[in-house]
Amino acid sequence: MQRQQKEAEKAQRAGGFAASRRAYRGAHRGEGAEEEEEKIQERHLEEYFKVVNKNTEVFSTYDPDTLLDTIVDFAEKQGFKYEVAKDKYKVKLEILLGEEKIDITAKISKAAADKYCLEFNRTGGDSMLFFDQFKNIKEYFGELINATY
Repeated sequence: MQRQQKEAEKAQRAGGFAASRRAYRGAHRGEGAEEEEEKIQERHLEEYFKVVNKNTEVFSTYDPDTLLDTIVDFAEKQGFKYEVAKDKYKVKLEILLGEEKIDITAKISKAAADKYCLEFNRTGGDSMLFFDQFKNIKEYFGELINATY
């Protein structure tokens, strides 16, 4: 153990983080086996707080899992890249339209006892293209968007 610490200190002085990572490339049998196992985590639903009026949020009485699955289904059918958060009801979409790229974050939060808010925020790209895609998403959701706040 002391040898490993000395090697790590020496590597840190020699070249920073990358060098310290190179010092430990060997096989570590039996170490970290617990970390490799995937845990099924339950998603956390955040409360919705209306701070300012947004025209890129919609409301629904359907359960959040159905809404999340619908966002993922939309992304898959359109051929968009997406990433679903493991612990929250949140999806990051990467939309490529020709040479244009739009990044959208979709978040589902609890607005009332039986009402949920779907917020769509542009995190990158052209705002006009974002609003066009938001319109397409709203059309795709159809009857799932059935409430107001």
